[in-house]
Amino acid sequence: MKCFLWEEKKFFVVNRKEEITDNVFLITDYEESKIKETLESGGHLWIEGNEIKWSGPKPSQIYDWDEEGKQWVVNQDLYKKALEDLRALLWESIKAYRLFKSADGTLVPSINKWAHTDEVSQITYTRAKDYLELHPDETINWKMLGGSFVKVSADLLKEICSGVFQVGQEAFIAAEVHRRNIYSIEDLEELSEYDYKINWPQTYSDVKGE
Repeated sequence: MKCFLWEEKKFFVVNRKEEITDNVFLITDYEESKIKETLESGGHLWIEGNEIKWSGPKPSQIYDWDEEGKQWVVNQDLYKKALEDLRALLWESIKAYRLFKSADGTLVPSINKWAHTDEVSQITYTRAKDYLELHPDETINWKMLGGSFVKVSADLLKEICSGVFQVGQEAFIAAEVHRRNIYSIEDLEELSEYDYKINWPQTYSDVKGE
């Protein structure tokens, strides 16, 4: 018969009736697995009547053991700290995604092609604008995000730069909406499931084409 030695916190097989003492509890395979799981996870065991009861593993780090009630309870201070930490982590992810979306291209409606919006390209647009102001009748052979080339005039460059600014503003506004959302959620489970990658401006990676 499978047994559990209470004082030693050890499993034991009883072969003789004389070995069964007050320190010995007969257990089933199920009880053995639950007791073992509890012991290995730093949980709690107690005796209730003639049976061993178990707490199971600690649900998460925000829980404390209530010895009187024999149950895991949420530590409110740790809960609030976990909320703060998760919000901070999400906000960093939102800011990183904002930078990604701002640099992930903008559609130029008049030619139905996607233009680069990364910082290096923005610097190049500024230089191109200065050049075309001095040479207004010229065009610049410009490579688009899809790999094709177009002739960029001063007017087309203005449209591209307007799109760069617009996608940056839309990404900024989307990030601020997400920031307000995560700081309004008080439920840790709900916050952990928050999807910050929705409701952003459409950029090149969303369509993968010109």
